[in-house]
Amino acid sequence: MSIEIREGRPGEASLVAHLFFKLFEKNHDFLPTVEGYILNSIAEYYDDYEDNGL
Repeated sequence: MSIEIREGRPGEASLVAHLFFKLFEKNHDFLPTVEGYILNSIAEYYDDYEDNGL
C-alpha cells in the first residue's frame, strides 16, 4: 500500500467536513449545529492558504 501526499483540490475541504461530521455524529450523537463548527474551522484553515496549504 502506498500513500500519496498532494495539494488539496476544489471540493475536498467540504468533503472532509462532511465525512468528519458523519463519523462523529454516528459515534458521539453530535447535534446538527456541530457541522457548522466543523465547517467554520475548515474554512479558517482553507482561507489562510499561504501558511496552511490544504
